[in-house]
Amino acid sequence: KEGEIKPGEAQFKNISRLYELIPCDNVDKEPFLATSLRWSSLDSGSTIGHPRLHQYIAYSFWQLRKYPESRRHFLHSWDGEGCGAMLVEFQTTKGFHSELDLFIAQTVLQYLCLKKHLVASLAFHRYTNAHPKISTGPPYTNPLLNFIWLLLLAIQTTSSVSVYTVLCERYKQFIEQDPQYLEYLDRIGQLFFGVPAPERPRNMFSGLFSSLMSAMNEDSSDDEGSAVPAAPGPSSGRRVEKKLAAEDLD
Repeated sequence: KEGEIKPGEAQFKNISRLYELIPCDNVDKEPFLATSLRWSSLDSGSTIGHPRLHQYIAYSFWQLRKYPESRRHFLHSWDGEGCGAMLVEFQTTKGFHSELDLFIAQTVLQYLCLKKHLVASLAFHRYTNAHPKISTGPPYTNPLLNFIWLLLLAIQTTSSVSVYTVLCERYKQFIEQDPQYLEYLDRIGQLFFGVPAPERPRNMFSGLFSSLMSAMNEDSSDDEGSAVPAAPGPSSGRRVEKKLAAEDLD
């Protein structure tokens, strides 16, 4: 029964091996995994399963060449390097050459939406260093890869919202090629740069930048106020494969 055995490394390894042995057409296969993930959350404080168990399951799917499923579980683990390596194999065996940036871009943005910026950075660097078609960088010849690299750098250096705004404006034409990117970037702006939530925008991109400009105006007002003694203040043209685009972060 749940709770009689405490979650641990040995249990996670055994669960992943047992899951691999259950035939794919067995109706109990997915309920077994769901129950195991729920049980693994007992001591982790997570509602979606222990990151270590997700990591084991991610490798199990990777061995079966079930890359989308593997990627989904890597997102809920802390193994950025493993995820980056898996994505290289995924892209080179299943993707088009023109999509080499899309596979890692979406994954990094989703990691960031989960507030895993260090894991996102590990995944990005492993992917760009190991991919046979990415020979130079940073900076990269691919604009979207450059955007992701600079975004991670801005987060790591706790840059201001103005830096985030300039970055998004500079790469606007590449960002707006996939509407999902705008949703991710809106969330990332709120999590890492203090961007306010948009108020029912007419379109996603105008919503993102209205939020950015609002945050910048607040910063500007604060800076001006602090200089006046009487009023001080506190400081897609290119499509993503369906197998990537339909995944849920919850």
